[in-house]
Amino acid sequence: MSDAPTLTIGIVSDTDLGEILADALRRVGHNVIAHSRLQGAAGTVDVWSKRRTTPAAPDLGDPLEHTLRCPCVVLAVQSTHLPVLVEQLLAADTPPHIVAHTAINTGTRILTPLHNRGIITFALTPLVVLAGDIARDWTAIANCSWAVTADDLPGTAVAEALVEQLTGQVIHLPETSRPLFAAGFIHAVDHQATVIRDSLAIMSRALGTRDQAAALIRALAPQLAEAVIAASATDPVLPTPIGQTPALVDEAYRSIQGYPEAELFTDLVARRASIDHVVDVELWAHNNRQHPPDSSGSATP
Repeated sequence: MSDAPTLTIGIVSDTDLGEILADALRRVGHNVIAHSRLQGAAGTVDVWSKRRTTPAAPDLGDPLEHTLRCPCVVLAVQSTHLPVLVEQLLAADTPPHIVAHTAINTGTRILTPLHNRGIITFALTPLVVLAGDIARDWTAIANCSWAVTADDLPGTAVAEALVEQLTGQVIHLPETSRPLFAAGFIHAVDHQATVIRDSLAIMSRALGTRDQAAALIRALAPQLAEAVIAASATDPVLPTPIGQTPALVDEAYRSIQGYPEAELFTDLVARRASIDHVVDVELWAHNNRQHPPDSSGSATP
């Protein structure tokens, strides 16, 4: 939005998300003058990297203190880091006007002490998979959905304005729904990434080349996502080009037995069979967990 004010922003982060957000916010006209990156253990602020600022920013001493004195502070950190950072903000001689965090599993309750002092607070989480490449991740951030939780109209208005400037879409998420939503998001992103990585390793061994396996997975992944989403609206049974039988999954399992992918393969076979109500395959998975076959193909007693 062209009439939105320019914010002077300091970012505290514990991953590359802070650098990506800093770049994205600068691109839409905001003045990001400080970025402190957390290097210590969860729940501490013991060790901080050197402050990152714009070239014209003066050296104002302690990097974290300088960042937390900015009029707008974005805490791009895991939820475990938030309590100690909130304490530091409460102790600041010059508190910020706006404080936001990006943690997916918690909303604004952690920021309540700041809100009670008249500070505008909200949670603003980018729902995106980041690749660690600034140029590519800027494009992803600029077009993604954002989970927004705010306690009042000022918080909602500022959060929505930022998302609009970044050409994103707002998903309003109540405080109480954040943990459940986080579980679904982790399942969709982290766990799917694990499955893709395992699939790539297995097919690469079969084909003798990673490039062919990667090309195949790139083609299949979006097709599968669309098919599952479309089918799940009307049919609880997930689409599959192969089908599930105990003989098929057992043969597949034996081909990867001894590799790190085997255990997760069994767990996912069980979950898929439960969704599709394929009882004999569920039974295979249960028996396989209890008595995995040895290298000769016989079940261990």
